Amino acid sequence: MLKNFIVHLKNVIFFKFIMCCLCISTILWLLQSINKDYMESTAKNQNIEESLAQETLKLYSIINSKHKILETYARYSKLLSISARQNCLERARLITTIDSFSKKYNLNEPITISIKQEFFSGINPMVGTKQDTIRIKNYDVYIRFATKDFATFLTIIREIYSCMPENTIVLSIDIKKEDVLEPKVVYKLSTERTPDMIFTKLNMRIREITANK
Repeated sequence: MLKNFIVHLKNVIFFKFIMCCLCISTILWLLQSINKDYMESTAKNQNIEESLAQETLKLYSIINSKHKILETYARYSKLLSISARQNCLERARLITTIDSFSKKYNLNEPITISIKQEFFSGINPMVGTKQDTIRIKNYDVYIRFATKDFATFLTIIREIYSCMPENTIVLSIDIKKEDVLEPKVVYKLSTERTPDMIFTKLNMRIREITANK
C-alpha cells in the first residue's frame, strides 16, 4: 500500500515537474515572441518617423521653393516696371545727395563725384527673349573728398554707402593721411578752418538691370 502511494506521489511530482517545464518554456517562448514583436514594432515606428521627417522636409522645401518663386516673380515684375529714365533720374539723385554731404559736414572743398558707364568686351549685356529683353549696365562711381579727421571720414563713408543702390560693389578705396603740410595743403590754410589731412579716393560699381520696353 505504501509502495503504491510512493509510486503515485512520484508520478504526481513528475507530472507537475513536466507541467512546470512546459509552462516555463511557454512563458519564455511568449516573452521572446513579444520581445521580437516589440522590436519589430519599434523599428517600424522609427521608419515611420524617419519617413515622416523626410516628407516634412520635402514639404518645407516645396513651400520655400514656392516662396522663392513668388519672390523672384515679384522682383522680376518690379524690374519690368523700371524704365531707363527712372534709372537716369536715380543716378542724378545719387549725385545730388552725395554732393550735399560737403555742406552737411562743412568740408573745405566740395566732394567730387562722377558716374561713368563701363563697357566690357566679350560680355553680352542683353539677356532674355526678343520680346522681353533684360539689359545689364555697369556704372563706375568715382568719389573724391578730403576731411580733417578720421571721425568725419568714417561718417561720410557710412552715409555714402547707405544711399547707394542695393548690391553696390566697392572696387577700391585709397586713403592717404598727410603727416606734414605739403604745398597743396599750405595754400589752402585758413585761420577759420582746420586743414584737411585725410584724402580719400573711393571707387564703386553699380549694376543696373532694366527691361527693354
